[in-house]
Amino acid sequence: MSLNSDLERRYEEYLAEVMEVHRARGVAVAVIDRVGRTLWQKLAGYRDAERRLAIDEDTIFGLASLTKSFTALLVTQLAERGSLSLQDPVSVHCPSFRDAGPNPVRLAHLLSHSGGYFPLPRTTLEPVAKELGLPLDGPEDPAFSDELARAGVDRVAGAMSAASERVGEPGEYMSYCNDGYGLLAEVIHRASGAGSYAACVRREVLEPLGMTRSSCEFLRPAQDANVAKLYSEAAPEGDLNFCRNAFVLMGGGAMKSTLADMKKYLRMYLNEGAIDGGGRLASARGVRAMCRPRIPTRSQQFYGYGLSISFLEDVTVIRHGGSLPGVSSHMAWSPELERGVVVLCNTEDVPVSLLADAALRLSMGLDPRPASRWRRCPWTDATLRAACGRYESGEGADVLVERDGEGVAVTNSGKVMEVLMVHPFRAVLRSGLSETEFRLHFGEDGEVWGARLGDRIVKKRS
Repeated sequence: MSLNSDLERRYEEYLAEVMEVHRARGVAVAVIDRVGRTLWQKLAGYRDAERRLAIDEDTIFGLASLTKSFTALLVTQLAERGSLSLQDPVSVHCPSFRDAGPNPVRLAHLLSHSGGYFPLPRTTLEPVAKELGLPLDGPEDPAFSDELARAGVDRVAGAMSAASERVGEPGEYMSYCNDGYGLLAEVIHRASGAGSYAACVRREVLEPLGMTRSSCEFLRPAQDANVAKLYSEAAPEGDLNFCRNAFVLMGGGAMKSTLADMKKYLRMYLNEGAIDGGGRLASARGVRAMCRPRIPTRSQQFYGYGLSISFLEDVTVIRHGGSLPGVSSHMAWSPELERGVVVLCNTEDVPVSLLADAALRLSMGLDPRPASRWRRCPWTDATLRAACGRYESGEGADVLVERDGEGVAVTNSGKVMEVLMVHPFRAVLRSGLSETEFRLHFGEDGEVWGARLGDRIVKKRS
């Protein structure tokens, strides 16, 4: 594909701006088509900034929540083989899970983050392993530890079963739930007979696609000679601790991969499950089912099974991203354009979705920089009064909304946000180049009971 040199220069300037504003140490971007050709690629920054070690397409990065697309694909495979039904109650496959309400939470609800849960405190790898007396430095990688998985399931299922406050009935609202994807890892473990989630994803996805440098493991990637250091607030100089803040169950965020391997994974989706040699990872119908809009999330965006559905310049874009300490990732593709993009970054909280969208615009011959789609829409005095208060979640969100003249002042976890009111009940919160939607939810009594903060609904506490 021949690119306009001026547009390519504008993309590189935008990439440099994103990296500077959000202190990204290293970024890898590639646009491919459905036959696997690399249409455009850019490697910027370093995998090790202190030693100025360059990135290449075989450098290992964390994927974080991009893992959820792998999990949804494995569940789709098992459903097509008759090992489970997406309409099965979760308790059928995970006996330690108990439904908190009268209507059962089904596998389909976990896949679409619509089980009805507010964000819960994270059950992470390091404290559970410490409690069990399990070493995290070998000889067994935590990804394959049956003891760790059993303990993780008991804790996660117990926390979800005990949740007394609910967003709504199963299927009513989408609110991002990492724990649900943790339980799906256990469902896959039980239904596949593979011994572990990590072994199943290796056998059913990575090996058929030839993704030889990808895994759910924690030790081997950290020891690799070509791995990107993880840069975060907790480790500003970077380290290789993939266990930091990692979920105890692998299905929500454990995958690590490379740009070269992720091109193979993306190509499979561009071909609706078909792979080289005439094989398939899933039927075309199964992949389309993953990509079908199931439940609304943010403005002009929906969630399917392990994938989000949105629109860019009048074309459909299927996507998912991920964020953990030292990880910002994004994969997106357009069925109409028959091309897609992967962005991998070794720094937390970098808005790499902006870089993915910019790369798709570049491939379309358009200005890669985003144009604002928001129009100012001031809130009424009644809405301003109703919005004020503190919004919190078990996952750590702490949003304070206070009256400020004709508008509101918002701090998110102590960070002052720029506020743009864009809808009678919706605002956009800006920090750097990142934007987060904040949408009020009202009860029948007219009072605000919670708000959507990005993909999560958080409870109003005061």
